[in-house]
Amino acid sequence: MQNNLDKRNTMTQLIELNVPAAMKSFSVLRVPFLQTENFTIHNTELNAFVEEPWHKHPYKVVNIVMEGEFEMEIGDEAAIYGPGMIGYIPANKMHRVFALSDCKIITIRYHQQQMNYK
Repeated sequence: MQNNLDKRNTMTQLIELNVPAAMKSFSVLRVPFLQTENFTIHNTELNAFVEEPWHKHPYKVVNIVMEGEFEMEIGDEAAIYGPGMIGYIPANKMHRVFALSDCKIITIRYHQQQMNYK
């Protein structure tokens, strides 16, 4: 019987093998994740001095910084994020990221645009 650590390592290996080429070009690695109908949550690791150029996506994103520092520009606003800070990127908003050091981030992507809390 596999213990939880073995299962986690197996999951990590499977996901690492399926990282899209576009993500590799940013030196970004996304490992163990949970995906539901409404959101995906995963780890994001950025290497120091790597830039994710200006881009946008059709979903909202929340980043929780666990380690390291990065600069994020959203539209014409810029801020530096460090451990314990939370960043929010609205859907369809142009943004870029520049890693000031090696970073570990928990990323939550909200796929469903209209959430009903009733």
